[in-house]
Amino acid sequence: MKKCPNCAKKYESDTARFCGDCGTELFFEERFGEKKNAMVFRSKLGTAYYIMVLVGVLITGILIVAAILATTTWPTVLLAVLAGLLAVFLGYYLIPMYMNTYYELTEESLFIRSGWYKQTIPYTAMIGIKRDVKSLLQAPAISFIRLEIRYKLQSGAVDIAHISPVNEEEFIRLLESKISSKNR
Repeated sequence: MKKCPNCAKKYESDTARFCGDCGTELFFEERFGEKKNAMVFRSKLGTAYYIMVLVGVLITGILIVAAILATTTWPTVLLAVLAGLLAVFLGYYLIPMYMNTYYELTEESLFIRSGWYKQTIPYTAMIGIKRDVKSLLQAPAISFIRLEIRYKLQSGAVDIAHISPVNEEEFIRLLESKISSKNR
């Protein structure tokens, strides 16, 4: 049995990853106490993500059909290779991004996970948060409407992270609270 650390809703299924009510990551009841102080927020799913997946699947399908219908050998091989590469891209990049993009507020830092990408930003390095940033830049966010978090690197340079948590207001409230408590 799994349990939500945010709203305490229980789930019979051991395969459920996130709470259907609040989007927080679920934990097995015996591990519930270990993650009680960490808050996990899933990423919003924007329309652009669905469009990318749909276009990728359509192009892959078209390439496969074209490879089957090709009359000479070299176009068949080329189209099959292109379809295979696109399918690998979908399987290696877009699906893990969908399945595994979340933001965890721990005691000391913000942990960002998106597919294979991982980043930790200490609260003491954070400078500010900007809302409703519309960005097409590559980022660990599945929506193009994002939060921009500014933070200082150890070199002193300022960097940004774009994220898109589901419960944005709650996320901002908790993040600002952690930033202010660590920067006192």
